[in-house]
Amino acid sequence: MIRILPTHKDAAGNLGRFIMTADHYRQLRGFMDPWRAAATVLHAHHVSTEDTLALKALDVTPDGDIPRLGLALLPEARTLLAAQRWHQLITQDADPPLFKEKPHPLRAGIRAITHQLDLPLVPYWRTQTNDKGTGNIGIRIEEFA
Repeated sequence: MIRILPTHKDAAGNLGRFIMTADHYRQLRGFMDPWRAAATVLHAHHVSTEDTLALKALDVTPDGDIPRLGLALLPEARTLLAAQRWHQLITQDADPPLFKEKPHPLRAGIRAITHQLDLPLVPYWRTQTNDKGTGNIGIRIEEFA
């Protein structure tokens, strides 16, 4: 079975993931583990897994902004990042990482949220190739079970 997913083009004309809306971020608040929601926020803003795992809790301001990344975050998204920041500062050392998960569990958490909430994110981490001739018309085709 094949699923056709719409994509968008960024300023450089590259096909990428959707940007989430405030309603999507509100849906993420229902998850008990704040790290999954925070990782999904960063994924939605095209922050790589490596950059996500390199963040420290103190890189996030108390209101949930991350100045060094220069992201334009909605207030609902900043709330989720602030929750993860405070969780790590309360439960860990003086300057803990923002995420203690390894790459694979982090990606699995994002994938789980994406599927459970039916979010308009495409959780793929490999370079997308244009082998099906769909790259210029704004869709992406992927197989699923």
